[in-house]
Amino acid sequence: MTPFFSIILPSYNVEKYLDRCVKSFLAQSFTDYEIIIVDDGSTDRTGEIADSYVGKYDFIKCIHKDNGGLSSARNAGIAEAKGQFIHMCDADDWVTPTFLEIIATKAIGDIGIASQVPDIVKFNYYRHVDGKATLCKNILQEGCYDSVEDIDSLMKQALKSVNSYVLSAWSHIYRRDFLIENNLTFVSERKVGSEDFLFNLEALCFAKKVYAVNDACYYYDLRFGSLTQKYRESLPKQYVNLYRSYMKFIENSHVRNKHIDEFQNMFLWQLIFGTCFPNEYRKTENHSVADGRVRVKEICGINEVHTIARNQLKTAKKPIKILYLLAFVLKQEWIFFWIFVGKKKNS
Repeated sequence: MTPFFSIILPSYNVEKYLDRCVKSFLAQSFTDYEIIIVDDGSTDRTGEIADSYVGKYDFIKCIHKDNGGLSSARNAGIAEAKGQFIHMCDADDWVTPTFLEIIATKAIGDIGIASQVPDIVKFNYYRHVDGKATLCKNILQEGCYDSVEDIDSLMKQALKSVNSYVLSAWSHIYRRDFLIENNLTFVSERKVGSEDFLFNLEALCFAKKVYAVNDACYYYDLRFGSLTQKYRESLPKQYVNLYRSYMKFIENSHVRNKHIDEFQNMFLWQLIFGTCFPNEYRKTENHSVADGRVRVKEICGINEVHTIARNQLKTAKKPIKILYLLAFVLKQEWIFFWIFVGKKKNS
C-alpha cells in the first residue's frame, strides 16, 4: 500500500543524533508514512544504527551508498520514495509529535480532490541552540497560494528575504508527483553551495499551489562548529555556479521569469555581500583576515558580481547603497573591511 508520506533522512556520520531524529517520527500521531534513511558513506556507527531500525520496523528502509554529499543522498531518497508526499529531514534535527498530522489535515486535506492538493507545503520551525529553542516564523500568512499572482508574490518574498522565507529543503513538504513531473532534483552542494536555494526557487517556478502552515513543526539544531561556522574557501565559486545554474534554468524552462532583478539582487547582497564577505573576514586556523581582504577584492572582480553592481549603480538613490556599489565596481575593499571588521573593533 502506498504510504501518505515518505520521510527521507540523509545521514552522514550522525551517530550522536540519528536516534533522536528517528524516534521523533516513531512518536508521530499520524502513522501512514515510510522512513528512508540514506547512509551516505558514513564512517561512524550511522549505518549500524540505521540497520537496527530496519530490523525492527517494516516501514523503515536504509540505503547504503558511497559518500556523495547531501544532495546526492536526497536524490537517492527521492528515487526510492513511494509516498504521495515527501519530507527531507536533516538527520541531526527532529520534529514535533503532531508534525505529520498537522500537515495531513491542515494543509493537504482531502487527498481525493486533486485540485485541492498543494505541490508544496511550508511550515514554521524552532532554532535549537545549546539546549534553547527559539520560535522562527516565516513571513507567509497561513493559507493557500494558488494563483499566478500568489506564486509570483511568494517568489518575490523568497528572493527579497531569504532568512525570513527560509529556502531550506527541510522547511518544506513536496508532492512526489510534482517533483517527478518537473524533474526536480538537487544539484550537488559541492558545486552550488546553497543547493536548497536553487532547488526551491526552481520548485516555485513550477508550483501551482503552495500552502503555508503557521505551526512550528521542526527543530533545527544549530551547533557551533558546524559547516556554517567554518571558513569555506570555495563559497564564492559555488555561489557564482548557483547564479549561472538558475539563469540557465530560467532560459531553458519557459517558466516564470519576472523576478530576474530580484534574483540578481539576492545574489549580490545576500549571497556575496551578506555571506561571502563575512566568510572571508573570518579568522580561522588556516585563514587570516589579510587573506580574506585579498579574496574580497578578487570577488568584486568576478564578472557576474561586477556586472550586477554596475547595473544597480545606474538606478541607486540611497547614498549608502551608492557607496557600497561603488566599492564593488571600483574594487575598494577597504570599505567592506571597515563594515565587517573596523566598526567591530571600534565598538
